[in-house]
Amino acid sequence: MTFDPGRYSTFIFDLDGCVYFGDEPAPGATTLLHHLRQQGKRICILSNNSTHGPTGIRLRLAKMGIAVPEETIFTASTLAARHLFEHHGPQRVCVVGTDALAAEFRRFGHTVVDLTSTEPCGFLIMGRDVNFTFKRLERCVELVLNGATFIATNADMFHPTSSGGRTPETGTLAKAVASIANIHPTFTGKPEAYAFNAILKSAGVGPKQCLMIGDNRETDIAGALSVGMDACWIDLQQAGSDEPPGVYRFPSMETLCRAVTAIREDNENRVVAV
Repeated sequence: MTFDPGRYSTFIFDLDGCVYFGDEPAPGATTLLHHLRQQGKRICILSNNSTHGPTGIRLRLAKMGIAVPEETIFTASTLAARHLFEHHGPQRVCVVGTDALAAEFRRFGHTVVDLTSTEPCGFLIMGRDVNFTFKRLERCVELVLNGATFIATNADMFHPTSSGGRTPETGTLAKAVASIANIHPTFTGKPEAYAFNAILKSAGVGPKQCLMIGDNRETDIAGALSVGMDACWIDLQQAGSDEPPGVYRFPSMETLCRAVTAIREDNENRVVAV
């Protein structure tokens, strides 16, 4: 499939391992997003990051010189809170994760119960928790065995670091609870169709108007294809050999940026020549 970014009105970006690594933007990312915005393209963020809400992500990107409106930022924390509200209304929930994750649930009208509390709650919500302990694992299992519905923000086992390492993610913690309690959690982040359809609904566009750009083939790419979107795989490990229909592959954001800007310059030159 010939790479033609002009055919898309909406570009959806993953964050970790794609737009940035930790607190540093990926080479080419800032230039690419700025270029697309200049071309009148809609920029959206779809991240399995559950440690921050849209406000935190907007501020983090702003420090890198990347301006993205909060209403176009969809995080795993927001998606989980929104999913629960849409399917069950306001609920009492026990949240395992950051204060930002709990804040998103409160923003959608849910009542957040502390993990150490004996107050009843109908749902256990799990995000990435860097303070997870054996005691917290025991309590999570207890809640699930006592009837709490188990929802995890995303199934990622890890996300990549700039040095090629792997940082543990929500899926690792969820798998521990699920294996002990012998239950499967509900996931609301990528690659679930809900995450992608939330953007389509908010932007008022069809899937063929969108291009998903991400580094994770199992979440970013597979999820986009499942709802009919085309996808651009940032293959950091250069592990790909062939791509299914609807998938472009680039080894880095920098090479993608060069490809997009080169196509624009070529088109402009053709206009001048005519």
